[in-house]
Amino acid sequence: MTRKWDPNGVFDVLADPHVRRILVETRAKRRSVKDLSRICDGSESSIYRRVGVMATHGLLREETKVDREGHHYSVYEPNFETIEVRLNANQLLVTLRQADGSSSTFAEGPESIGGEL
Repeated sequence: MTRKWDPNGVFDVLADPHVRRILVETRAKRRSVKDLSRICDGSESSIYRRVGVMATHGLLREETKVDREGHHYSVYEPNFETIEVRLNANQLLVTLRQADGSSSTFAEGPESIGGEL
């Protein structure tokens, strides 16, 4: 599936060092926002915000757990195996490949790249 590139695209999301840390930590073990806020030394609201953006872009998968007292909470893990960046004649393509073989591709063309050279 190809998605239209937007200002909050995959590159912008991955540029955040906290996002990269969240990906590494959730790859090692499924983690809750509470765990991630402790590990990343950030507030839970900040981690929730990042996790939400990451899930929107297909970077994280959420699973609901129930603790011994019956409280529900979410744990997260990466939703991809690899990220591939390709450059063709008129687009930059970023493809997220999931473990099940499916993929999502984000495309950016010259009209959406701003700034002067």
